[in-house]
Amino acid sequence: MIPSLCGSISTLGAELRKVKSYRVVGACEKLTEGLPSGRMRPPRRPMSRRRAITKLGAAAVAGGVLGVGGWGTALYYALQPRPRPQIVTSAKRTDVTGTLQVFEWAGYEAEEFWSYPFKQTYPNVRVDFAFFEDENEALTKIIAGFKTHIVHPCSYNIPRYVAAGILQPIDTSRIQQWDNIWPELRNLRDIYADGDLYMVPADWGYSGISYRTDVVEEEPRTWDALWDERYTGKVSMSDSAIESVPVAGVLTRASNLWDMTDAELQSAKQLLIRQKPLILSYWTFSTDLAQLLNTGEVGIAYSWNDAPAIAAAEGAPVKFALPEKAFSWACGLAITKDVRGTELDLAYEYINSWLSPWAGTNLINLFTYGHSNRLSVKSADQSIVEAMKMNPPNFADTIFWQYQPRVEKYEEVWAEVKGA
Repeated sequence: MIPSLCGSISTLGAELRKVKSYRVVGACEKLTEGLPSGRMRPPRRPMSRRRAITKLGAAAVAGGVLGVGGWGTALYYALQPRPRPQIVTSAKRTDVTGTLQVFEWAGYEAEEFWSYPFKQTYPNVRVDFAFFEDENEALTKIIAGFKTHIVHPCSYNIPRYVAAGILQPIDTSRIQQWDNIWPELRNLRDIYADGDLYMVPADWGYSGISYRTDVVEEEPRTWDALWDERYTGKVSMSDSAIESVPVAGVLTRASNLWDMTDAELQSAKQLLIRQKPLILSYWTFSTDLAQLLNTGEVGIAYSWNDAPAIAAAEGAPVKFALPEKAFSWACGLAITKDVRGTELDLAYEYINSWLSPWAGTNLINLFTYGHSNRLSVKSADQSIVEAMKMNPPNFADTIFWQYQPRVEKYEEVWAEVKGA
Protein backbone atom coordinates (compact mmCIF):
# COMPACT_ATOMS: atom_id res chain seq x y z
CA MET A 1 0.00 0.00 0.00
CA ILE A 2 2.72 2.49 0.94
CA PRO A 3 4.50 2.48 -2.44
CA SER A 4 1.23 3.43 -4.13
CA LEU A 5 0.57 6.09 -1.52
CA CYS A 6 4.05 7.49 -1.94
CA GLY A 7 3.49 7.56 -5.67
CA SER A 8 0.39 9.67 -5.17
CA ILE A 9 2.19 11.97 -2.80
CA SER A 10 5.27 12.40 -4.97
CA THR A 11 3.15 13.92 -7.75
CA LEU A 12 2.11 16.60 -5.28
CA GLY A 13 5.56 17.37 -3.96
CA ALA A 14 5.57 21.01 -4.95
CA GLU A 15 2.16 21.68 -3.42
CA LEU A 16 3.02 19.82 -0.22
CA ARG A 17 6.13 21.92 0.24
CA LYS A 18 4.10 25.09 -0.17
CA VAL A 19 1.84 24.14 2.73
CA LYS A 20 4.61 22.93 5.03
CA SER A 21 3.71 19.25 4.65
CA TYR A 22 6.94 18.38 2.88
CA ARG A 23 8.02 16.27 5.84
CA VAL A 24 5.37 13.70 4.91
CA VAL A 25 7.00 13.29 1.50
CA GLY A 26 10.43 12.88 3.02
CA ALA A 27 9.18 10.41 5.59
CA CYS A 28 7.44 8.40 2.89
CA GLU A 29 10.62 8.27 0.83
CA LYS A 30 12.60 7.18 3.88
CA LEU A 31 10.12 4.42 4.72
CA THR A 32 10.29 2.84 1.28
CA GLU A 33 13.99 3.31 0.63
CA GLY A 34 15.62 0.02 -0.30
CA LEU A 35 12.41 -2.01 -0.07
CA PRO A 36 11.10 -4.25 -2.86
CA SER A 37 8.23 -2.68 -4.77
CA GLY A 38 4.84 -3.46 -3.25
CA ARG A 39 6.12 -5.04 -0.04
CA MET A 40 7.44 -3.72 3.23
CA ARG A 41 10.15 -5.12 5.41
CA PRO A 42 8.61 -6.25 8.72
CA PRO A 43 9.73 -4.22 11.72
CA ARG A 44 11.91 -5.53 14.47
CA ARG A 45 10.06 -6.86 17.48
CA PRO A 46 8.64 -5.75 19.76
CA MET A 47 6.57 -3.60 17.45
CA SER A 48 6.00 0.01 18.45
CA ARG A 49 2.93 2.00 17.56
CA ARG A 50 4.97 5.13 16.89
CA ARG A 51 6.67 3.63 13.86
CA ALA A 52 3.29 3.90 12.16
CA ILE A 53 3.25 7.66 12.51
CA THR A 54 4.92 8.70 9.27
CA LYS A 55 2.91 6.16 7.27
CA LEU A 56 -0.31 7.42 8.79
CA GLY A 57 0.61 10.94 7.74
CA ALA A 58 1.24 9.74 4.20
CA ALA A 59 -2.03 7.82 4.09
CA ALA A 60 -3.96 10.77 5.45
CA VAL A 61 -2.61 13.12 2.83
CA ALA A 62 -3.14 10.66 -0.01
CA GLY A 63 -6.68 9.91 1.14
CA GLY A 64 -7.57 13.59 1.14
CA VAL A 65 -6.00 14.25 -2.25
CA LEU A 66 -7.83 11.34 -3.84
CA GLY A 67 -11.09 12.78 -2.60
CA VAL A 68 -12.48 9.68 -0.88
CA GLY A 69 -15.24 10.25 1.64
CA GLY A 70 -15.27 10.02 5.42
CA TRP A 71 -11.72 10.11 6.72
CA GLY A 72 -10.44 11.24 3.33
CA THR A 73 -12.54 14.38 3.63
CA ALA A 74 -11.52 14.97 7.22
CA LEU A 75 -7.85 14.37 6.62
CA TYR A 76 -7.86 16.58 3.54
CA TYR A 77 -7.24 19.31 6.08
CA ALA A 78 -3.62 18.22 6.14
CA LEU A 79 -3.16 19.76 2.68
CA GLN A 80 -4.77 23.09 3.42
CA PRO A 81 -2.53 26.14 3.82
CA ARG A 82 -2.10 26.89 7.48
CA PRO A 83 -1.22 30.37 8.73
CA ARG A 84 1.79 30.69 10.93
CA PRO A 85 0.77 30.67 14.58
CA GLN A 86 0.13 33.92 16.34
CA ILE A 87 2.42 33.26 19.27
CA VAL A 88 3.85 36.01 21.39
CA THR A 89 7.53 35.23 21.81
CA SER A 90 10.36 36.79 23.70
CA ALA A 91 13.05 38.64 21.81
CA LYS A 92 15.29 36.54 19.60
CA ARG A 93 18.15 34.99 21.50
CA THR A 94 20.80 35.16 18.81
CA ASP A 95 23.46 34.90 21.50
CA VAL A 96 22.45 31.31 22.27
CA THR A 97 24.13 28.72 20.08
CA GLY A 98 24.69 24.99 20.14
CA THR A 99 22.78 21.79 19.45
CA LEU A 100 19.77 20.24 21.17
CA GLN A 101 19.68 16.47 20.75
CA VAL A 102 16.28 14.75 20.67
CA PHE A 103 15.82 10.94 20.67
CA GLU A 104 12.51 10.35 18.90
CA TRP A 105 10.01 8.15 17.11
CA ALA A 106 10.42 8.64 13.35
CA GLY A 107 7.93 11.23 12.14
CA TYR A 108 8.00 13.51 15.14
CA GLU A 109 10.98 15.41 13.76
CA ALA A 110 8.54 17.33 11.55
CA GLU A 111 8.73 21.02 12.35
CA GLU A 112 4.94 21.20 12.64
CA PHE A 113 5.30 19.65 16.10
CA TRP A 114 8.05 21.70 17.74
CA SER A 115 9.31 24.67 15.72
CA TYR A 116 7.05 27.48 16.99
CA PRO A 117 8.18 29.47 18.85
CA PHE A 118 11.44 27.57 19.41
CA LYS A 119 13.06 28.35 16.06
CA GLN A 120 12.07 32.01 16.19
CA THR A 121 13.46 32.49 19.67
CA TYR A 122 16.66 30.48 19.10
CA PRO A 123 17.58 30.87 15.42
CA ASN A 124 21.19 29.85 16.04
CA VAL A 125 20.39 26.63 17.89
CA ARG A 126 20.35 23.42 15.87
CA VAL A 127 17.94 20.61 16.74
CA ASP A 128 19.30 17.17 15.83
CA PHE A 129 17.14 14.06 15.86
CA ALA A 130 18.11 10.44 16.36
CA PHE A 131 15.50 7.72 16.07
CA PHE A 132 14.68 4.54 17.96
CA GLU A 133 12.41 1.68 16.91
CA ASP A 134 11.00 1.03 20.36
CA GLU A 135 11.43 2.28 23.88
CA ASN A 136 13.52 -0.67 25.01
CA GLU A 137 16.06 0.17 22.32
CA ALA A 138 16.09 3.80 23.45
CA LEU A 139 16.60 2.78 27.08
CA THR A 140 19.39 0.35 26.23
CA LYS A 141 21.25 2.90 24.11
CA ILE A 142 21.04 5.66 26.71
CA ILE A 143 22.26 3.32 29.43
CA ALA A 144 25.15 2.36 27.14
CA GLY A 145 26.20 5.98 26.79
CA PHE A 146 24.20 7.46 23.92
CA LYS A 147 23.97 11.21 24.56
CA THR A 148 20.65 12.97 24.19
CA HIS A 149 18.94 15.83 25.97
CA ILE A 150 15.33 14.76 25.39
CA VAL A 151 13.72 11.34 24.86
CA HIS A 152 10.11 10.43 23.99
CA PRO A 153 8.97 7.29 25.88
CA CYS A 154 5.45 6.24 26.89
CA SER A 155 4.09 6.47 30.39
CA TYR A 156 4.08 2.74 31.14
CA ASN A 157 7.84 2.56 30.54
CA ILE A 158 8.83 5.51 32.71
CA PRO A 159 9.36 3.29 35.82
CA ARG A 160 12.05 1.39 33.88
CA TYR A 161 13.72 4.62 32.80
CA VAL A 162 13.65 5.99 36.34
CA ALA A 163 15.00 2.74 37.80
CA ALA A 164 17.88 2.93 35.30
CA GLY A 165 18.75 6.38 36.60
CA ILE A 166 18.78 8.10 33.20
CA LEU A 167 16.15 10.81 33.76
CA GLN A 168 15.91 13.95 35.85
CA PRO A 169 12.76 15.27 37.52
CA ILE A 170 10.66 17.78 35.60
CA ASP A 171 10.07 21.24 37.08
CA THR A 172 6.41 21.87 36.27
CA SER A 173 6.82 25.60 36.96
CA ARG A 174 8.80 25.70 33.71
CA ILE A 175 6.07 23.99 31.68
CA GLN A 176 3.98 26.88 30.34
CA GLN A 177 0.97 24.77 29.37
CA TRP A 178 1.00 22.49 32.41
CA ASP A 179 -2.41 23.60 33.63
CA ASN A 180 -3.89 23.00 30.17
CA ILE A 181 -2.79 19.38 29.96
CA TRP A 182 -5.74 17.01 30.32
CA PRO A 183 -5.92 16.23 34.09
CA GLU A 184 -6.07 12.48 33.47
CA LEU A 185 -2.71 12.71 31.69
CA ARG A 186 -1.14 14.96 34.32
CA ASN A 187 -2.12 12.45 36.98
CA LEU A 188 -0.87 9.24 35.37
CA ARG A 189 0.72 7.21 38.14
CA ASP A 190 3.61 5.82 36.13
CA ILE A 191 5.10 9.20 35.24
CA TYR A 192 5.85 9.95 38.89
CA ALA A 193 8.40 8.46 41.27
CA ASP A 194 8.81 9.50 44.90
CA GLY A 195 6.67 12.55 44.25
CA ASP A 196 8.72 13.77 41.29
CA LEU A 197 7.46 14.04 37.70
CA TYR A 198 9.67 12.40 35.04
CA MET A 199 7.64 12.75 31.81
CA VAL A 200 5.54 15.57 30.38
CA PRO A 201 2.55 14.03 28.57
CA ALA A 202 2.50 15.06 24.91
CA ASP A 203 0.56 12.59 22.72
CA TRP A 204 -2.09 9.98 23.40
CA GLY A 205 -4.50 7.60 21.71
CA TYR A 206 -6.75 4.57 22.05
CA SER A 207 -6.56 0.83 21.57
CA GLY A 208 -9.93 -0.53 20.52
CA ILE A 209 -11.64 -2.46 17.72
CA SER A 210 -11.52 -1.64 14.01
CA TYR A 211 -14.26 -3.24 11.94
CA ARG A 212 -15.71 -3.24 8.46
CA THR A 213 -19.36 -2.26 8.45
CA ASP A 214 -20.07 -4.74 5.63
CA VAL A 215 -18.85 -7.57 7.88
CA VAL A 216 -19.82 -6.46 11.38
CA GLU A 217 -23.36 -5.07 11.33
CA GLU A 218 -23.42 -3.55 14.82
CA GLU A 219 -20.71 -1.59 16.61
CA PRO A 220 -18.77 -3.98 18.88
CA ARG A 221 -19.52 -3.28 22.52
CA THR A 222 -17.12 -5.71 24.20
CA TRP A 223 -13.84 -7.48 23.44
CA ASP A 224 -15.87 -10.69 23.03
CA ALA A 225 -16.50 -9.59 19.45
CA LEU A 226 -12.96 -10.70 18.62
CA TRP A 227 -13.93 -14.24 19.62
CA ASP A 228 -17.20 -14.28 17.64
CA GLU A 229 -17.25 -17.37 15.40
CA ARG A 230 -19.29 -15.50 12.78
CA TYR A 231 -16.04 -13.79 11.84
CA THR A 232 -13.92 -16.93 11.54
CA GLY A 233 -10.96 -16.27 9.27
CA LYS A 234 -11.48 -12.50 9.38
CA VAL A 235 -10.09 -11.65 12.81
CA SER A 236 -6.72 -10.05 13.50
CA MET A 237 -4.89 -9.35 16.75
CA SER A 238 -1.70 -7.49 17.57
CA ASP A 239 1.40 -9.66 17.54
CA SER A 240 2.35 -8.24 20.92
CA ALA A 241 2.29 -9.88 24.32
CA ILE A 242 1.86 -6.61 26.18
CA GLU A 243 -1.31 -5.88 24.19
CA SER A 244 -3.05 -9.15 23.33
CA VAL A 245 -2.57 -10.79 26.71
CA PRO A 246 -4.26 -7.93 28.64
CA VAL A 247 -7.18 -8.01 26.18
CA ALA A 248 -7.70 -11.66 27.06
CA GLY A 249 -7.21 -10.72 30.72
CA VAL A 250 -10.21 -8.40 30.53
CA LEU A 251 -12.41 -11.28 29.44
CA THR A 252 -11.01 -13.73 32.01
CA ARG A 253 -11.46 -11.09 34.72
CA ALA A 254 -7.84 -10.86 35.78
CA SER A 255 -7.52 -8.89 38.99
CA ASN A 256 -4.63 -6.77 37.66
CA LEU A 257 -4.16 -6.68 33.90
CA TRP A 258 -0.60 -5.38 34.23
CA ASP A 259 0.63 -7.84 36.83
CA MET A 260 -1.33 -11.05 36.31
CA THR A 261 -0.67 -14.05 38.48
CA ASP A 262 0.62 -17.23 36.87
CA ALA A 263 -2.88 -18.72 37.04
CA GLU A 264 -4.42 -15.64 35.41
CA LEU A 265 -1.82 -15.73 32.66
CA GLN A 266 -2.68 -19.37 31.98
CA SER A 267 -6.38 -18.49 31.71
CA ALA A 268 -5.56 -15.70 29.27
CA LYS A 269 -3.38 -18.08 27.28
CA GLN A 270 -6.14 -20.65 26.94
CA LEU A 271 -8.57 -18.00 25.75
CA LEU A 272 -6.10 -16.76 23.13
CA ILE A 273 -5.48 -20.31 21.96
CA ARG A 274 -9.24 -20.82 21.55
CA GLN A 275 -9.29 -17.71 19.39
CA LYS A 276 -6.67 -19.03 16.94
CA PRO A 277 -9.10 -20.77 14.52
CA LEU A 278 -10.76 -17.39 13.97
CA ILE A 279 -7.50 -15.56 13.27
CA LEU A 280 -6.43 -14.62 9.76
CA SER A 281 -3.16 -13.10 10.97
CA TYR A 282 -1.42 -11.35 13.82
CA TRP A 283 -0.40 -7.87 12.70
CA THR A 284 2.91 -6.30 13.52
CA PHE A 285 2.40 -2.93 11.89
CA SER A 286 -0.67 -0.69 11.74
CA THR A 287 -0.30 -0.20 8.01
CA ASP A 288 -0.32 -3.97 7.52
CA LEU A 289 -3.61 -4.17 9.39
CA ALA A 290 -5.00 -1.19 7.48
CA GLN A 291 -4.26 -2.93 4.20
CA LEU A 292 -6.03 -6.10 5.35
CA LEU A 293 -9.04 -4.04 6.42
CA ASN A 294 -8.97 -2.22 3.11
CA THR A 295 -8.97 -5.42 1.02
CA GLY A 296 -11.63 -7.04 3.20
CA GLU A 297 -9.42 -9.94 4.24
CA VAL A 298 -9.86 -8.76 7.83
CA GLY A 299 -13.32 -7.76 9.00
CA ILE A 300 -12.64 -7.08 12.67
CA ALA A 301 -9.43 -6.47 14.62
CA TYR A 302 -7.80 -5.20 17.74
CA SER A 303 -6.14 -1.94 16.70
CA TRP A 304 -4.87 1.48 17.57
CA ASN A 305 -6.82 4.46 16.29
CA ASP A 306 -4.50 5.01 13.31
CA ALA A 307 -5.28 1.81 11.36
CA PRO A 308 -8.95 2.63 10.72
CA ALA A 309 -7.95 6.13 9.62
CA ILE A 310 -5.54 4.70 7.05
CA ALA A 311 -8.06 2.15 5.77
CA ALA A 312 -10.91 4.62 5.60
CA ALA A 313 -8.69 7.10 3.77
CA GLU A 314 -8.37 4.41 1.12
CA GLY A 315 -12.15 4.29 0.82
CA ALA A 316 -12.83 1.17 2.90
CA PRO A 317 -16.04 1.02 5.02
CA VAL A 318 -14.08 0.90 8.27
CA LYS A 319 -15.00 2.30 11.67
CA PHE A 320 -13.34 2.39 15.06
CA ALA A 321 -15.08 1.36 18.29
CA LEU A 322 -14.14 1.66 21.92
CA PRO A 323 -15.53 -1.47 23.57
CA GLU A 324 -16.16 -1.76 27.27
CA LYS A 325 -12.76 -1.59 29.00
CA ALA A 326 -10.94 -0.32 25.94
CA PHE A 327 -7.41 0.98 26.45
CA SER A 328 -5.75 4.40 26.34
CA TRP A 329 -2.06 5.15 26.04
CA ALA A 330 0.02 8.29 26.54
CA CYS A 331 3.58 9.16 25.64
CA GLY A 332 5.63 12.26 26.36
CA LEU A 333 8.91 14.10 26.68
CA ALA A 334 11.55 13.47 29.32
CA ILE A 335 14.90 15.11 30.04
CA THR A 336 18.00 13.01 30.64
CA LYS A 337 19.82 13.28 33.95
CA ASP A 338 23.00 15.15 32.99
CA VAL A 339 21.39 18.06 31.13
CA ARG A 340 22.31 21.36 32.80
CA GLY A 341 22.66 25.08 32.16
CA THR A 342 21.78 26.43 28.72
CA GLU A 343 21.01 22.96 27.40
CA LEU A 344 18.46 22.46 30.16
CA ASP A 345 16.88 25.82 29.32
CA LEU A 346 16.66 24.78 25.67
CA ALA A 347 15.13 21.43 26.61
CA TYR A 348 12.31 23.17 28.46
CA GLU A 349 11.77 25.61 25.60
CA TYR A 350 11.53 22.70 23.16
CA ILE A 351 8.97 20.94 25.38
CA ASN A 352 6.96 24.15 25.66
CA SER A 353 6.84 24.47 21.88
CA TRP A 354 5.71 20.83 21.59
CA LEU A 355 2.88 21.53 24.03
CA SER A 356 1.56 24.61 22.25
CA PRO A 357 -2.01 24.44 20.90
CA TRP A 358 -0.63 25.09 17.41
CA ALA A 359 1.61 22.01 17.58
CA GLY A 360 -1.25 20.01 19.04
CA THR A 361 -3.60 21.02 16.25
CA ASN A 362 -1.04 19.79 13.72
CA LEU A 363 -0.65 16.48 15.56
CA ILE A 364 -4.40 15.88 15.47
CA ASN A 365 -4.85 16.95 11.86
CA LEU A 366 -1.81 15.19 10.44
CA PHE A 367 -1.57 11.99 12.48
CA THR A 368 -5.01 11.67 14.13
CA TYR A 369 -3.39 11.21 17.54
CA GLY A 370 -4.56 13.14 20.57
CA HIS A 371 -2.51 15.98 22.02
CA SER A 372 -2.05 16.51 25.73
CA ASN A 373 -3.00 20.19 25.57
CA ARG A 374 -6.79 20.30 25.80
CA LEU A 375 -6.85 23.62 23.92
CA SER A 376 -5.63 21.88 20.76
CA VAL A 377 -9.00 20.28 20.02
CA LYS A 378 -10.63 23.68 19.63
CA SER A 379 -8.62 24.59 16.53
CA ALA A 380 -8.24 21.08 15.07
CA ASP A 381 -10.41 19.66 12.31
CA GLN A 382 -13.63 18.82 14.13
CA SER A 383 -14.45 15.79 12.00
CA ILE A 384 -11.24 14.17 13.21
CA VAL A 385 -11.86 15.27 16.79
CA GLU A 386 -15.33 13.73 16.70
CA ALA A 387 -14.32 10.51 14.94
CA MET A 388 -11.45 9.89 17.34
CA LYS A 389 -13.47 10.86 20.44
CA MET A 390 -11.04 13.58 21.50
CA ASN A 391 -13.32 16.21 23.03
CA PRO A 392 -13.70 15.20 25.67
CA PRO A 393 -11.47 12.13 25.60
CA ASN A 394 -13.04 8.88 26.76
CA PHE A 395 -10.43 8.46 29.48
CA ALA A 396 -13.03 7.66 32.12
CA ASP A 397 -14.34 4.73 30.09
CA THR A 398 -10.95 3.30 29.15
CA ILE A 399 -8.02 1.71 30.95
CA PHE A 400 -4.62 3.39 30.68
CA TRP A 401 -1.70 1.18 29.83
CA GLN A 402 0.47 0.70 32.90
CA TYR A 403 3.90 -0.56 33.82
CA GLN A 404 4.17 -4.35 33.60
CA PRO A 405 6.76 -5.58 36.10
CA ARG A 406 6.55 -9.17 34.82
CA VAL A 407 6.56 -8.42 31.12
CA GLU A 408 8.83 -11.43 30.51
CA LYS A 409 6.05 -13.74 31.72
CA TYR A 410 3.64 -12.13 29.27
CA GLU A 411 6.13 -12.72 26.46
CA GLU A 412 6.44 -16.39 27.45
CA VAL A 413 2.66 -16.83 27.40
CA TRP A 414 2.38 -15.15 23.99
CA ALA A 415 5.09 -17.39 22.55
CA GLU A 416 3.14 -20.40 23.79
CA VAL A 417 -0.07 -19.10 22.20
CA LYS A 418 1.57 -18.65 18.83
CA GLY A 419 3.25 -22.03 19.06
CA ALA A 420 0.06 -23.87 20.01
